[in-house]
Amino acid sequence: DGDAMIRNLADRRGSLDLLDRAADFGNDHGTRRLSGEEKARVGARLAVVQLLNDKPEGALTALSESLTTPLPAALTLERLDLQARAEADQGKTDAALTLIKGDTSLAADKLRADINWRAKRWPAAAASLWVLLSNRDKNPAPLDETERQTVMQLAVALSLGGDETGLAQLRSRFGSRLDGTPEAEGFRVITSVTDRNDSDYRQLTSAVANVKQLESFMASYRDRLQKGKLSAID
Repeated sequence: DGDAMIRNLADRRGSLDLLDRAADFGNDHGTRRLSGEEKARVGARLAVVQLLNDKPEGALTALSESLTTPLPAALTLERLDLQARAEADQGKTDAALTLIKGDTSLAADKLRADINWRAKRWPAAAASLWVLLSNRDKNPAPLDETERQTVMQLAVALSLGGDETGLAQLRSRFGSRLDGTPEAEGFRVITSVTDRNDSDYRQLTSAVANVKQLESFMASYRDRLQKGKLSAID
């Protein structure tokens, strides 16, 4: 009952965006009083709060102090994903990518896209973004806003990486799918302009490329936290 009360209070604080207090609460009443698998789960939740609060060092500490074995495979992978995100936030791109090497889960695919985009490794970012759009061109349903954003970011990654073949493929697969959307004209400019000094092109690519990060990996965590479901993070 005590543990349930603690989880509910942490949920409440997280949903109100009191991230510092939620993190302190997790430290004081979570990892310090638990053991085994439950300690590892709470450590992962605390790492999420720290990452959302732009404190990667706090996330790494939470994961380190809650490390225990053995753990279920899914929880082990999730903790590695969170560690990789924290390492990337500290600028340790190669270390972050090594942690998730071989992980083919959707979460890891999103994380690779985030990491490569932030590091401006355009060919690698493009490869990761292609994975996120895998087979989407064969689904006739309209692209939602997130998918359209991914298409635009892929266009920029291909363009800045000088991949003309990739741009042609992207136009063929998604050009008509963006007709009538707010992204249509921007997509046309980014994927069709051959003069990289064109003012419209430079403005568009700069606007998209300078987005702080894709954030697709953290999006589901943020959604759960805002809905007061911190304790559902495992």
